[in-house]
Amino acid sequence: MKKSIKIVLGMFTLLIIVGAVVYSNLSNLRGNRYCEILLEYDDATEVWGTQGLNKCSQADWEQLDFKEIQLSNNANSIIANGPRYFVVNGSEGMVLPEEETRFFGNIEMQKLATVKIDDTKNYVENFVSRDNVWVFDKGEEIYSIIDKDGNEYVMQSYSLIVDNTLKESDLSNLGSKLSLPDGWKFTSRVLDAELLAPANGMAIVIKDDLANSYQKLP
Repeated sequence: MKKSIKIVLGMFTLLIIVGAVVYSNLSNLRGNRYCEILLEYDDATEVWGTQGLNKCSQADWEQLDFKEIQLSNNANSIIANGPRYFVVNGSEGMVLPEEETRFFGNIEMQKLATVKIDDTKNYVENFVSRDNVWVFDKGEEIYSIIDKDGNEYVMQSYSLIVDNTLKESDLSNLGSKLSLPDGWKFTSRVLDAELLAPANGMAIVIKDDLANSYQKLP
């Protein structure tokens, strides 16, 4: 099969890809920076990330040749997912996988997961296999999208992929920058109690126009 050379910037977030990364009883995550590279093959996508290794130097990230990375790994395509910053305060439940590490340019990453990407459209639910619980501390401000049926999706990470000037202090007024579907709304609030966002084995995640990532609350 002929391999296409394409770079898709921030189309999936997950891990979204935050969704593919799992942690065991970690605290002080809020504001931590990370980047991911997704290598897409015929039947699956490998997720490589800096989580637990480094904070993804901006200078080193800008020096990466994504076409060369795609070709050298014999991938069909590549997704550059980052830089991103956690909005969650902590995580309970699972551990980072003990996988090999690899350098992409000067940035060390480890293989976090092998996933199947279903849909990369904004405001469309994706399902990510993990079993951790995101923790949002009392007194913290959180940012949510509410759909027309009243379902709430709470932001787990914000992204510099589309708007590289975005800061956490901008998030309260993010709604004015989003093209939400009819009947949807963006909200922010300060928590008067700890908020837990469990994945229960399958996290449901969406992304907005700026590639920020949200998890659906039960």
